Amino acid sequence: MASERIIVDITKLGRDAQQVYSLIQAMEKELKDMSSSVRQMGLMWEGESKTAFTAAFERDRRQAEDLVTELKALCGFENNAKKLYDQCERQVMDIASSIRI
Repeated sequence: MASERIIVDITKLGRDAQQVYSLIQAMEKELKDMSSSVRQMGLMWEGESKTAFTAAFERDRRQAEDLVTELKALCGFENNAKKLYDQCERQVMDIASSIRI
């Protein structure tokens, strides 16, 4: 019977979580900046095209915010997984170090 192993690189998992968090922060900043630009542009623009553009932008902005929410959940999952793997690794080390031969 073949043995199967799962290897988790806890350091990489932590780096990945940090990278996702950094991307979330960048996305939130860009969304805020774009919203500000669209508001400023709206002050100088009138008509049906303004209404259509603003509606399309708002729809896209909401979708981007939904994506940010999902990325935050992913980041939380990665951070929790790292914490649990760290905890398990410490417990294994404690058990191994307590064995007396």
